[in-house]
Amino acid sequence: MKAIISGLIYYKNKFIKDSYILFDEKIREIGNAKSFSSDKAEEVIHLKNQYLLPGFIDVHIHGIHGNDAMDSQENTLDKIARDLVKHGVTSFVPTTMTVGEEKIHQSLNYIGREMKKRRHGYILNMSSMSAWIPYPGIGVYASSKRYLKNFSRALRSELLDYHVSVTAICPGAVATNLYNLKDSLKLLAIRLGVMMRPETLARKGVNAMFRRRSWVLPGLVNKIWVPLLLLLPPGLVRWLMRHTGLLPVTE
Repeated sequence: MKAIISGLIYYKNKFIKDSYILFDEKIREIGNAKSFSSDKAEEVIHLKNQYLLPGFIDVHIHGIHGNDAMDSQENTLDKIARDLVKHGVTSFVPTTMTVGEEKIHQSLNYIGREMKKRRHGYILNMSSMSAWIPYPGIGVYASSKRYLKNFSRALRSELLDYHVSVTAICPGAVATNLYNLKDSLKLLAIRLGVMMRPETLARKGVNAMFRRRSWVLPGLVNKIWVPLLLLLPPGLVRWLMRHTGLLPVTE
C-alpha cells in the first residue's frame, strides 16, 4: 500500500486541502492529512503544496502531434497515448472523421485489433434514430446510419470475448445549428423532448458505452416515436412529406 499526502486533492468536483490518499491498484482511502498514520503505507510520497488530480479522460480526440486515429498505422494509438499522458490524459476515445465507408471500416478494424490485443476497450459508434426510418428525403443518410448500427452489432459479437464492448448510439434531433431554428424554438423543442442538448447526448452516449450497452436510443419521445413511425404505410409517409414541403413536389 502507498500513500500520497498533498496540499490539494481534487475529489468529487472540489479541492480538499491538506489531504491524503491511500492506494494500491485502486484508491482505498481519502482523508485529512492530520489523521494519517504512517503505518498504513509502505511508501509515503509528500507533494507539499502541489495539486493532485485524477487522470483526465478525453472523450473526443482524433489525434495529437501528427498521429491520427484514422491512420491505421502500427503503434499509432500507443504514440497518441504516450503524448496525451504528458498532458495528464490517461484515457481517451479515438474518434473517426466523416469520411467514406471503407475508410471508417478500416479505422475501426485497426482500433478493434489494438483493443483486442490489450483485451480491454470500448467503441462508441454514432448511428441515428433514422436507422429505423429510411423515409423519402433522407434515404442515403438513413441507410448509412443503419449500416453503422448493424456493423456495430456484428463487431460487438466478434470482440466481446476479448472484453471489448461496442455500443451504437441512435439519437433523434440534436439542438445544433443544423436545423436553422430560432433559439426560442430550439428551447421549446428541448423542453418538449423533441430535441436534445449536445452535452446531454454526449453524456448518455459515454455512460452507455462504459456500461457496455449494445445500443441506446436516448430520449423518451424517441422511444415512443420509433415504433409508431414503423407502423405508418410508406405511401402515407410520402404524402405527408410532400404536403409539408420536406419532399419536393415534381411537375
